[in-house]
Amino acid sequence: MAIDVQGNTLFMQVFGYEKDGEATFYTATGQLQGNTVTAPLKRYQGGRSFGSPPKDAVENGSPGDVTLRFTHGLDGTVQFPGEPERAISRFSMRSAEYKSRYWGKRKIRSFLVAPVDPTYQTNFLAELGIFGHSGTGKGGWEMSLSRRDGRIWNRLSCEETADSDEFSCHRLADPGTNELSEVSAVRLKIANIDAYGTIDLESNGVVRRFPLQGIALVGARKPRLRAADLPKMSM
Repeated sequence: MAIDVQGNTLFMQVFGYEKDGEATFYTATGQLQGNTVTAPLKRYQGGRSFGSPPKDAVENGSPGDVTLRFTHGLDGTVQFPGEPERAISRFSMRSAEYKSRYWGKRKIRSFLVAPVDPTYQTNFLAELGIFGHSGTGKGGWEMSLSRRDGRIWNRLSCEETADSDEFSCHRLADPGTNELSEVSAVRLKIANIDAYGTIDLESNGVVRRFPLQGIALVGARKPRLRAADLPKMSM
């Protein structure tokens, strides 16, 4: 199953099988309403084969509608015709050198992040850094959020979920005197250069949860937030 979203338009391709085992191909196109889309799942047949001249496939009926709901850009659910709702997750591949590149002691990974909320993005746009203290990949993670001028905003203690590049982070019990305590929790999932999750922002004793999205800061740019500049976290 492959999914592409441009603006509010979703396009999905599904390769499957008929009851007799014959391979088949479906597509669905629809408009997202919030985080949900329901669209006809259309079957196709014919089309060009290897070595043949150009030939368009033709629609060959529909088994019904498909419904997709998204928690964020990496997780959601899908319900095919005649089936219960099932969880789906974006497939993420890791290179052979993944552990040595990202699990090294105090190596930092940086992202530019903002809540998925137009009224809040300008106020919150921040640089997020996550790094490990132990170098084992099994604990000792810390997340830091900094303003774009490089000042530390929040530090959070993190745990990695089942070796999946997914982190659950909570505000330190003893934040520094110069830290703001607006961010109380972050849940982050990383897939290649993309980062998605949720962020809990506290104001006047009220906590609001926003979807969070970001992209890796890579290339020649040197991150403003360096692991060597961060205070060590008590473990």
